[in-house]
Amino acid sequence: MKKHILLCIAAITILSVNTFAAASDNMKITLDGNPVTLDTPIVIKNSRSFVPLREIGEKILHANVGWDDKSRTAVLSKGDMTVAVKPDSDKMVVNDMYTLSIDSEGTKAFIEKGYTYLPVRVLCEVFNYDVGFSNNTIAIESNVILPQFSYMHKGDTVATIHTNYGDISLRFFPEYAPKAVENFITHAKEGYYDGVIFHRVIDNFVIQGGDPLGTGMGGESIWGEPFENEVSIDLRHFRGALCMANSGANTNKSQFYIVQCPEARADLEAMVNSDARNVQLFPDYVIEKYKEVGGYPYIDFGYTVFGQVTEGMDVVDKIASVETDESDKPIEDVIIESIEVSELTN
Repeated sequence: MKKHILLCIAAITILSVNTFAAASDNMKITLDGNPVTLDTPIVIKNSRSFVPLREIGEKILHANVGWDDKSRTAVLSKGDMTVAVKPDSDKMVVNDMYTLSIDSEGTKAFIEKGYTYLPVRVLCEVFNYDVGFSNNTIAIESNVILPQFSYMHKGDTVATIHTNYGDISLRFFPEYAPKAVENFITHAKEGYYDGVIFHRVIDNFVIQGGDPLGTGMGGESIWGEPFENEVSIDLRHFRGALCMANSGANTNKSQFYIVQCPEARADLEAMVNSDARNVQLFPDYVIEKYKEVGGYPYIDFGYTVFGQVTEGMDVVDKIASVETDESDKPIEDVIIESIEVSELTN
């Protein structure tokens, strides 16, 4: 996702177009290389390309568009994403949580002939589309949204690991790894991890904990017996991934690790191209994300990825850099003081 969008809070207000905007019949839009036919002309204002909200939603994003007369709110929905826009407000809201800007400072929405116009780029990028401009053509390309970097929803279960080095915040993916998520959250709520150390720390790889014995040999699941791997092609060992540690396939108990690796190794593409199966399992968008955020793709599909760090990677890095012995155990204990589980409210 475009991280810079999350950092913005700016304006969306209704203005008259008569004095400062001009329709352009020469402008064209393509979606994944195919022309998009609009019922209304693209409007150019302050070097921005504006299209009615409904046309952006239905013809470009293939989203459902609704209007609430009482609240004067337009709602675009696609999959598990929603964007709510009040034309007379100074903000739009994603998934009832994130307040986003319309565009750069000074760019505002406006109404003309009953249509609410918004910049093409801002809504497309919220829905993870890339937008480019060349030769009077707005070229829009759809992307694959990786769950670990998708927008979160109000009510999602989250957790914060409180350590003696700082806090690490987590999100979870119960739709992909229900047993692993239930196991971790239940243990956390019951205090199972309180006082447990990170017993295995390898810089540029992972930090591992969850064993009450602190040796790497202990721990049990909430069911009292090991449970199976829950592997998904959609969840990967990107930097910040929360994963189940085990002693072999389908032997998951209580131990977990967080991927710390800041950069994907330079031989990533060589690894992928060395095997036809790898080419299928590592499409271009996954390779590019590994290059962007780091991680350890070489153990994808061997372990269950069930969560992702949302805040506190600086703490993970700090823990990864501590002095360790020949068994990768920190010389001075790195302690999970407690884990706080809650629901996302804003």
